Amino acid sequence: MKKIIAMVLISVTLILIVFAVGYTRVESTDYTKGVRISERTAVERINYTGAVEYADSAAQNAKGSGVVQALFFKNGDSVKAGDVILTGCETSADLSGGDLLSSLVSGSSDNVASLLEGGSVEAYTAPKDGVISGLDLEPGGLYMKGQSLFKVSGQESFQVKLDVSEKDISKVGIGQDVRIDCKALPGMLSGIVSNVGDSASKTSSQSGKVTAVKVTVAVDGNSEDLKPGYTADCSIVTDINSGVLLAPYSAVMYDEGGRAFVYASSASCVEKRIITPGREYSNGVEIRSGLKSGDIVVYDAAKVREPKKTVVSEVTVYAQ
Repeated sequence: MKKIIAMVLISVTLILIVFAVGYTRVESTDYTKGVRISERTAVERINYTGAVEYADSAAQNAKGSGVVQALFFKNGDSVKAGDVILTGCETSADLSGGDLLSSLVSGSSDNVASLLEGGSVEAYTAPKDGVISGLDLEPGGLYMKGQSLFKVSGQESFQVKLDVSEKDISKVGIGQDVRIDCKALPGMLSGIVSNVGDSASKTSSQSGKVTAVKVTVAVDGNSEDLKPGYTADCSIVTDINSGVLLAPYSAVMYDEGGRAFVYASSASCVEKRIITPGREYSNGVEIRSGLKSGDIVVYDAAKVREPKKTVVSEVTVYAQ
């Protein structure tokens, strides 16, 4: 009887030891996500933000300096070619804005009349069928010779104007593909670079004044939900190379000796693997040696605390 009790106690003890060892192993194991890398198309992009506008706009400029007499349409109105948009009392003389402004502020119609003496009433008409935009004048408002009074735009196509920094402009060319993200719309739009400006100018940015070149992106198709003025985040494809072994940026780290490495998945854990990185693309880092297509690496290498106690529990295909 005593032998039986002893054997039972020993068995229970062994079972508890096995469970304890297993529990300890589970508790000490870190599980992480991995990605299976492969040779893919490497893409380089530059990103800029602009505003959506109608593509085929025609501007009407003032023939002389004058004062708005009457307005017959407002921004957003549909017009036909030949419709009178506004009339103005003006002169062909080369006046300064200060001349007219001082006369208007004085409240003397005689002064204004004298400045416009010999002038005439000009009627400005729509140059084409379309929608009015850029009409920022009010009756009694002054305008100067050559000033853009309004635009008439067709509704068939859209474009985005971008201010591309001089450091990036050498990468941009007509015909390059563009991915367009309008926050007001679900999904992505596509387009192409349709024009690159001939000159650069200073423009304001979040980091201050920068020298930039105007780049026009033509939006593919005609989205019924797209509206002028929408913010458009544009990603221009500046270079494409096929058959490149790519790994995510988060998978590559550097040790104290400056060597690049990844954590590659092995039979029971992950191991440090020294690699030779190459060119950096928008969708990953080129791997020149140390890995091959089909290898599994830890997606976020910075989260690995102890490689010998880390196991890749979930594998996805790297397809950024």
